[in-house]
Amino acid sequence: MYSGQNKAAAPNGKAASNLLKAPRGGEFFVELSDGTRVWLNAETELNYPVRFTGGERRVQLTGEAYFEVAKKEGQVFTVLAGGQRIEALGTAFNVSAYGSESASAVTLVEGAVKVSLTKDPEAFRILAPGEQSLLEKGSGSLVFRKADPAMSSSWKNGLFSFKDATLEHMLNVFSRWYDVDFKLEDHRVGALKFSGDLDRKAPLRNVLHLIEETNEIQFEFVGNQTVLVK
Repeated sequence: MYSGQNKAAAPNGKAASNLLKAPRGGEFFVELSDGTRVWLNAETELNYPVRFTGGERRVQLTGEAYFEVAKKEGQVFTVLAGGQRIEALGTAFNVSAYGSESASAVTLVEGAVKVSLTKDPEAFRILAPGEQSLLEKGSGSLVFRKADPAMSSSWKNGLFSFKDATLEHMLNVFSRWYDVDFKLEDHRVGALKFSGDLDRKAPLRNVLHLIEETNEIQFEFVGNQTVLVK
C-alpha cells in the first residue's frame, strides 16, 4: 500500500519532485532514477526528485527506510531525516526518523556514510559497517555506538526484532504496522523492556499473546482499532 503525488516544476526552474507515502499498515519499494533502491516502512514519507541533476542526489525522509545507494562518481547521495544529514556514494544503510520516537537513528550495513547534524554539516563522522548514529531529540547531539545492522533492518525481512526495547517503543512499532491505537492504563508499564524476534506477518492478537506470556502485562481489544494495556 502506498500513495504518491508529483509536484510540478517550480517557477524558478527547480526539478519536479515526487512525494511517496507508505501509510500505516503498509510498506513500499521504489527504485529512483539513478538506480538507488529504497524500501519504505509503514507510516513513512519520501520526497525525491523525478530526476537527479547537478553534483548531489538529495532526498528527504520522515519515518523509516532502507537504502541501497547506486554508486555515481562525483555525485553524492544525501538523505535528510530527523535532524541528521547522511551522505553516501554507494552503500546500504537503514534510517529511522519517526516523529513519534524519542530519537532518529542511522545504522550502516555496508560501505561508508558521512553523518552530521542537518544544522551543522561541517562537524561530521564517517560510520563503518555495524555502527550507528543516534540523535536524541532532547539533547540535540549525535551519539555514536555499535549496533546490529540485521536487527535494525529486520522489518525489511518480515520481522520485528527487539533488544532491551521499551514497551512504549514496541507499541509505537505495532501501532504503525497494524494501524491500531494503544491506551495504557498505567504509563509506568511503558518503561518495561523486552527482547526477541516476532513475525511481522502474524496477526496482532498472536503477537500480543506472546508478550502476555511474560506475565508482565495484559492486552484487551476494544473494537478493531484500540487496544487497552493493563
